[in-house]
Amino acid sequence: MLKPIVPVVGRGEVLEVGDRLYAAFLAGRSKHTRDAYTRDLADFAAYVGAISPRAAISYVLNLAAGDANGVLLSYRSHMSESGLTPATINRRLSAIRSAVKLARTLGMTDWTPEIDGLKVQSYRDTTGPGLAGTRAMLDRARRQAPVKAARDAAIIRLMFDLALRRGEVAGLSLEDVDTPGRRLWIKGKGRTQKEARTLPEPTLIALTDWLVHRGSVTAETEAAIFVGLSGPDRGKRITGRGLHYVIAQLGGDVGITTRPHGIRHASITAALDANGGDVRAVQQHARHANPQTTIRYDDNRRDLAGKIATGLAAVL
Repeated sequence: MLKPIVPVVGRGEVLEVGDRLYAAFLAGRSKHTRDAYTRDLADFAAYVGAISPRAAISYVLNLAAGDANGVLLSYRSHMSESGLTPATINRRLSAIRSAVKLARTLGMTDWTPEIDGLKVQSYRDTTGPGLAGTRAMLDRARRQAPVKAARDAAIIRLMFDLALRRGEVAGLSLEDVDTPGRRLWIKGKGRTQKEARTLPEPTLIALTDWLVHRGSVTAETEAAIFVGLSGPDRGKRITGRGLHYVIAQLGGDVGITTRPHGIRHASITAALDANGGDVRAVQQHARHANPQTTIRYDDNRRDLAGKIATGLAAVL
């Protein structure tokens, strides 16, 4: 496989174009999205030998259409040969395509990426730890030391009761809680503005209990709702990795292998069970942009393929 050789880009018009585009590309996006795009474009920069994501964008914008698509094809092959998952490969290609699309909109280039992503089977396991497993994790959380018990129970409640994602929980700040109105303001995946969600009574109680304990481990100036409880992150906003550790540890304590998104999966599946498979209503609960995503959960919940297989096995 040929790896493109990129001239070192220093000061000048080409790099300035990349700087302007890179700034415009990241503007208005959430910190989580900015960080993700930055990591993906940094990987592409490393592949083509550019000194930075900005330089990589400048480089690819100044190629002829055929050459540029050839670079992307070579990059996709490189990632595949490196053993990356189709989801990761597609996300990185998507970051490049989005940057080029913006450049085309701004008149900085006239070529269009023609390299498709790889086929990926999404949501292979949409069950998560299940209702019983989540209950066991919540019970385990409550039997810890008081401060950790309050924090972890509130985290599980929010992830399950509201089907919040890991980044949404980590990004919560004190200003997002409306206790009298029983509302929580969250910035959803891919959203630029916050939206309100009603806090059920048990969820509000768990969150309020944590907020009472929170003051013992963090400074008054800290805005984050959830903070680390030990090490250098004590009293500071909890990270996505920190949340992963919390959920994985609680799951391990009750004999379950799971992750934060597994709690969300359990929430969506339980919502379908509780609402008779009302996909439209549960789509709103899950905040899925595409109803097909919710339908996939419903299909897996009912295991229609398994029922057909069982029937066929019985007649053979």
